[in-house]
Amino acid sequence: MLKGIGMQITDFIPRSALRFARALAGMAVVYLLLRAAGVHRLLANDTDGVGVLLQIIGTLYSVLYAFATYVVWGQFTAVESEIFKESAALQDLVLFSGRWKAPAREPILQAVRVYARAVVDTEWKALAQGDPTEKTDRLFADIVSAVTEVKAED
Repeated sequence: MLKGIGMQITDFIPRSALRFARALAGMAVVYLLLRAAGVHRLLANDTDGVGVLLQIIGTLYSVLYAFATYVVWGQFTAVESEIFKESAALQDLVLFSGRWKAPAREPILQAVRVYARAVVDTEWKALAQGDPTEKTDRLFADIVSAVTEVKAED
């Protein structure tokens, strides 16, 4: 299963292949209709101009596509970086609290466990669907509360 989007790769391939086959069949029908109508004779004297126009359109499309790919890749990289930062911070919190006595350590570890599970199970799916994620915000506040409630013993 592809993580985060809730579908299997086998669900994706047949739909895209079917969509491609339909588009190709549609283009073939349009080409045959235009050819039968004799449109190709209208453009016979302008083949160089039409070729240059198609090349310009193709170049502009490829630049736009490359820019869109760059932007999406940048967003993916930024999200990945933030995930690594947050998980490293949670790991540090767990490691540093490991030396404390159980009454001080357990509320923090429990809050981190609950928060991490909620992020993986619900937040990423909700964010992928564009839904708000108030539950994990509250759980993160529980981590902050657990840390601030720790009392120094010596």
